[in-house]
Amino acid sequence: MPSSGSIADKCSDIAEQLGGVIEYDKTHHSALTDTLYEYLKCSGSVQHISEKMFCHRNTINYRLRIIKEELEYDLSNAEVRFQLMAAYKLREIRKV
Repeated sequence: MPSSGSIADKCSDIAEQLGGVIEYDKTHHSALTDTLYEYLKCSGSVQHISEKMFCHRNTINYRLRIIKEELEYDLSNAEVRFQLMAAYKLREIRKV
């Protein structure tokens, strides 16, 4: 059953998914936003993420722990991962 609300509202809701990680980065001068994006692109492979970001895998694991525990992103949930990737894609489109 289709839900009510405009497409713009739905897009805005999806984009808000990244709000927590973006705010954390601003406050702590960290790179969680980039780490999360690479996590989604690399299907969760810490080795691939560390190679792409030129970081030690322990650094990546530490960042992922913050994302999962402190920011409470459930990265084991496929729907959450899909919504996060959609939010990143919307963010890219808005920058163009």
